Amino acid sequence: MAVALTLGVWAGCSGGLPRTAASGDYLVGVDLAEGVYMTVPGANYRCRWKLTRGDRSLYNMKGLGPVAVLNLLAGDRFETEGCGEWGWARPARSNAVLLED
Repeated sequence: MAVALTLGVWAGCSGGLPRTAASGDYLVGVDLAEGVYMTVPGANYRCRWKLTRGDRSLYNMKGLGPVAVLNLLAGDRFETEGCGEWGWARPARSNAVLLED
């Protein structure tokens, strides 16, 4: 239950679009709701993610443990592998990719 309180609305839908993402390839606004996402706090795993905005790959990160908070906008391509579940935390609030929380 602490996870749900930390992330606000961890699961659910926005306009019929999912607000959670597991390993896969997503087009934001089509396959996944726009918004700020983060991984499950305290998880320990090998994680790789890539975000493409427009015709440029902005970030391609690899690392251990929880990942930074991401701001996903409609039209972004988001690929993730081995990061556990990503959950929607709140509406998108800027054009930034990585957000400090």
